[in-house]
Amino acid sequence: MIVAFESSDPTIVRVDGRTRGALRRELSAARAEHKNLIVDLTDIAELEVRDVAELLACLRIVLGRGGDVRVCGLTPANRLLFEVTRLFQVIDVCASVEEARRAFTLAQNPSPASALASIFDPVEDAAENAA
Repeated sequence: MIVAFESSDPTIVRVDGRTRGALRRELSAARAEHKNLIVDLTDIAELEVRDVAELLACLRIVLGRGGDVRVCGLTPANRLLFEVTRLFQVIDVCASVEEARRAFTLAQNPSPASALASIFDPVEDAAENAA
């Protein structure tokens, strides 16, 4: 259940996949404290549906704060899950932590998720205007 936060920007989240629910708990904690996240899934053999839901919730919250999420270290099973569910279209997937770091530093290489920011903002603006 080891989780490592490297407190650079972006913050790297590593989770030992042997403990059930560890990824969900740690993503929930990371999204509350950090703006840009790299989620290293190297040690997660198979993502659960709840893990994917938490990853998307994390993305939505981080995007709302002007940040972003990148994922790296997909196993073949998790890569297939990303392909079948088309998560590649909303979450930038990198081969390694180093590649994910480079992707954050390249301004001309925005994440696919950055397109979602425009989707989330009008909803929040409409809710504020209605209040």
